[in-house]
Amino acid sequence: MIKLYLYPALYGLADNNPYGLKVWHFFKVNKIEHEIIYTVDTSNAPRNQLPYIEDDGKKIGDSFDIINYVINKYKLPHYIRYSDILIERTLDHLYWAISYSRWGDPDNYSKFSKHFHEATGLEYSVISNIRDYNIEKFKYQGIGREDKDRIYRQVSHDINALCMAITGKKYMSGDKYNAIDSS
Repeated sequence: MIKLYLYPALYGLADNNPYGLKVWHFFKVNKIEHEIIYTVDTSNAPRNQLPYIEDDGKKIGDSFDIINYVINKYKLPHYIRYSDILIERTLDHLYWAISYSRWGDPDNYSKFSKHFHEATGLEYSVISNIRDYNIEKFKYQGIGREDKDRIYRQVSHDINALCMAITGKKYMSGDKYNAIDSS
């Protein structure tokens, strides 16, 4: 059975990280038998990040690679359209904004850190170190060099574009489920 390593559940979601939710949802929709292991320890993870899976002695990290591995292993249908790739890349951009809103936005961090502490049991000093690490990542990625208002304006544009792309469709790609729907 596949072991799926996720960050702890938070806010009623199976994982408090969008990439973990993406994999979890993909597994659920495709009825992939798996065991969830909640952790904040990324030291055994490929690429030192979550989510990742262990299957048949292999460790696979990165939501894109995990989903493609499962598609190939179980010979699941996977329809790729250029519009799906554009939607997925837009959602990937939103990940950084979501992460920033939790760890980098000083107006939200105190509330988030309290909820994260309650969900994980981690000491606030450890959570503060995680925040420092994330703020450093934001700088390297680029979002950490923007001011808060600009970040949220860009996110608003991304969300509006996604809404226009999926309005009136049962699934993002049309009438059939596709891996993009787990994004």
